[in-house]
Amino acid sequence: MAHLNYFGVENFRIFEELNSFEFRPITVLVGANSTGKSSLTKAILSLKESFSNIKIDQTKSINTFPLNNINFQNDLNLGNFRKVKSEKSTSKIISFELPFPFTSNPFPLIIKFDYQEADNSLKNGQLISFKIIDKTNNLTVLSYDAENGYLRIMFSLMLGHLKEETIKSKKIDELLRERQLIEADYTLNGEFLEELLSYELKIKLKEIESELERIDYDKEIPNFRHSIYNDSFKFHSIYSDKLEDPHLHFFPNSSLFNYSFLYDEETLSLIKDEHGISEFSIQEIIRKNVTFWQKIGIPRRDFVQQLKQTEIQILDQLTFERSSAFIDFLDLKDFTNLIKKILPTDYDLKFTFFNKLIERYPIINEVYFDNVLNYQSISKNVLLINSNNIYPFKNISYFLNDYVFNSILNGFRTLNSIFKNINYIPSVRYKVERIILNNSNSYLQEVLIKIHQVKLSNISINFIKKYILIFGIAENISFEISEDSSTSKILLHKSDQKEELADIGYGISQIIPIILKLGLMIQANEPEPMYGDYFGDSSILIIEEPETNLHPALQSKLTDMLVECYEKYNIQFIIETHSEYLIRKLQYLIAKKDFKADDAVIYNFRKVPEDNEEIVKRIDINEDGELSSDFYPGFFDEALNWELELLKLKRGKSHLN
Repeated sequence: MAHLNYFGVENFRIFEELNSFEFRPITVLVGANSTGKSSLTKAILSLKESFSNIKIDQTKSINTFPLNNINFQNDLNLGNFRKVKSEKSTSKIISFELPFPFTSNPFPLIIKFDYQEADNSLKNGQLISFKIIDKTNNLTVLSYDAENGYLRIMFSLMLGHLKEETIKSKKIDELLRERQLIEADYTLNGEFLEELLSYELKIKLKEIESELERIDYDKEIPNFRHSIYNDSFKFHSIYSDKLEDPHLHFFPNSSLFNYSFLYDEETLSLIKDEHGISEFSIQEIIRKNVTFWQKIGIPRRDFVQQLKQTEIQILDQLTFERSSAFIDFLDLKDFTNLIKKILPTDYDLKFTFFNKLIERYPIINEVYFDNVLNYQSISKNVLLINSNNIYPFKNISYFLNDYVFNSILNGFRTLNSIFKNINYIPSVRYKVERIILNNSNSYLQEVLIKIHQVKLSNISINFIKKYILIFGIAENISFEISEDSSTSKILLHKSDQKEELADIGYGISQIIPIILKLGLMIQANEPEPMYGDYFGDSSILIIEEPETNLHPALQSKLTDMLVECYEKYNIQFIIETHSEYLIRKLQYLIAKKDFKADDAVIYNFRKVPEDNEEIVKRIDINEDGELSSDFYPGFFDEALNWELELLKLKRGKSHLN
């Protein structure tokens, strides 16, 4: 599972232009009423139904059919496409941007979905295109247009990411191996005796940990290293300058294919048995190689450098149109088959690629294919274009199937995981009732039904008890359900007394559903016994105005609860609030070093932009607890403004006297 670290929205309600949000473990949304805080949360929640219904099976097949339509007429009651589209915009497209982790690199790749009004009576959103974009360079990695079946893949950019991943993984393995060797000499019965280390070794271990942190290595090993990283090529980047076996290549910079003209006679003789090539064929290739280099007329090293650049240019120009694959895209339910039709087969790629290559270097066709390039001639001269199966980086099939294809599937898996685990608590959570009907529509009723359905774990029960006590609600809490399961009752235990929820203050009754929901989420994230106490699973909770009717002292305690839920139970929060006390407590915890500054961010909304300022301002909390920017007028300064007005009034009266 994963947290939502980025979201972009354009032409949706107040967001006329693209607005991008970087989310942290605790993200706070503030602003006056009707300034757009709920527009952001509603945009996220409007995607939940579609993205959480992506189907994934054990055969790496992903059904993305639910993404083809967005139903705005769901529990959010947003209306249809026309109702949610920005009134100020002339564009007919609503866009959403989401993080798209390509193997272990979760950022800065994003995927952008474009929707237009569906041509049906519901007038919902209909997918017309999507793009995978590298935000750092603002380059499109993959683009797909559903209307005409046009798809383009920037292979060279993916090669670049693969190279970065490999170098990073190689470095991680080297550091881990170095750390393991040091610790092995000071480990007895499975216990590492750090106190026995010399000063020099302690410094060395600190340097290793610092380097691992710098390259973003953490407890959770990247998926990349599990799925496509193995001993057969772990020491080789895409364009490695030196291969382990010097006989495989004599040139310093590898290309995508192992062209036979890049082999010398000795190397050809060494590998002929491996490829099942006859002596006659070897001699024929040697003869053609001599002719080839005579006609090229430039040093081999210079030609190889040209060839490598040419390959990259050709890959970037390759556009594969599969009209038959896209003609019924909106009805296609098997994303795996779609992607397989999108991506060229090994032969398709070789045939298309070599046609382009020969346009640049006609001499290849003249010498090796007798001016006839077709599938049959490619097969006959297999060594010319054979991918090196020993080193998968030189294997174009590996690159397409194991890297490009699996990376796309991994991105959609992550999106599915994020939206499946998004939870939402509205501002009105409980209508005061002595008996709660189990068929009512209150949020508290939903939570109670879930509690009746599951057996709460000890961790969840202890959490609920702890915060019931911290908020001064009661010493304990219990739930009763009628014999016919039609009604429920919440009882609060105080000393020897039991008090019904309907008899306590309204503010307390609004915080109880939040505490109970968090207890349920903690249970859902709870690790299996074999993983110890580490809450690896994650979830996301959006809460509207958690401070409703709470005393200021209790509002600050909300912050303590949010921080604990993130640090202990891996729950991310997006909070809509008007509470100054909640934010002040967050600043205090950061200044006190009880919470990391990088784990919190504030977004301040305003209805009408002034002085060329945006409708949304990002405010960070510095390590000393100070805010990186002032709030827009009308939030923290409101009390001060009235104090000044009161002072002016007093001064005015004193002058009259």
